Amino acid sequence: MKNFKKLMVTLLVAAMAFAAVPGSAFAASAYTPVTGTFGGEKTVIFPNYDQSQAHGDQTFTYNATYLPGLSETATGYAPAAPTVTNPVGTVTFTKSDFTSSSLSKTTGVTFDNITFNAPGVYAFNLVENGPGSGFTCNDNYTAYVTVENGGTAGILQIANVVYVKGLDQASPGTDTTKKSTAAPFTNTYADTTASLEVSKTVTGPFGDKTKDFEFTVTFTDITDDDFNAITYTATGNPTPTVNKDSANKTITFKLKDSDKVNFSTLPVGAHYTVAESNPGSGYNVSATVNSAAATLNNYTTPDKSIAQGDVVAFTNNATQSPVTGFVMNIAPYVGLLVIAVIAVVLIMKRRSTSNF
Repeated sequence: MKNFKKLMVTLLVAAMAFAAVPGSAFAASAYTPVTGTFGGEKTVIFPNYDQSQAHGDQTFTYNATYLPGLSETATGYAPAAPTVTNPVGTVTFTKSDFTSSSLSKTTGVTFDNITFNAPGVYAFNLVENGPGSGFTCNDNYTAYVTVENGGTAGILQIANVVYVKGLDQASPGTDTTKKSTAAPFTNTYADTTASLEVSKTVTGPFGDKTKDFEFTVTFTDITDDDFNAITYTATGNPTPTVNKDSANKTITFKLKDSDKVNFSTLPVGAHYTVAESNPGSGYNVSATVNSAAATLNNYTTPDKSIAQGDVVAFTNNATQSPVTGFVMNIAPYVGLLVIAVIAVVLIMKRRSTSNF
């Protein structure tokens, strides 16, 4: 009888110990793993349409870093580590996503290469990798993914996901003001100033590389304060003189071969044209805007808005004919003159002879 009681006590203690062992102590093969999808929302905002067309083609990436310490705190024991195949989420936008009446776009950010092998609460830190030049984003979140047995024992499912703003330092839910069911990442394009470079090149064997050619940059859609805030750097020998006319929103200067003027602190979205004064006969004038050929109207570039940094390059190609061409053109007449002179001499000589 005593032996029986000892056996029962031993079995009871063993049963209690068995019940106290967390699920992670058993092989993950006891469950059917689940590869679930979780993530956040991505929004890109542009201040104006020109910026969206200049910078709308963007790819943003995000990392999901597993946090075992927070996972253990949230679960009550250390859950079996998830299998992370690829911790990177990617979102791609194109400039066609934006219109003049719709300057923002929202889409999902998903992490779908993470497999959960056992029940538990799994914590991840979601962070955006460098959002790119001109974009601002200071968002990061702690995601708590709760994995449970599904309707069929042993088959896992993601029950819910809770997001906490920032990298959480406590158990999930302690600060309810930071909890949400979404993780919105917002990127706003904030590059509000731009630059413009105007340069001159003279080509052709008889092009005058010391000649000054006059230029006028005319701005529209720009306030008085923004125009007055424009700064510039002129390059040349001697350095070109730059004159600003606030009343007419124009800037004039003269450039010879290899000279250029760089304007900075221009407001993004302002419009401009660059015009060269008539260079005189003997020159063909062409220009490129950001390396693309520009169609000139009376030596003036088409109206354009500044999206970031524009480069306008004018080329004057000398078309004068060489002096040797002029000599060749009068050569036949010189020959005729020589023949005429010889003929006159012969006639006079003949008359002189006949008089004797």
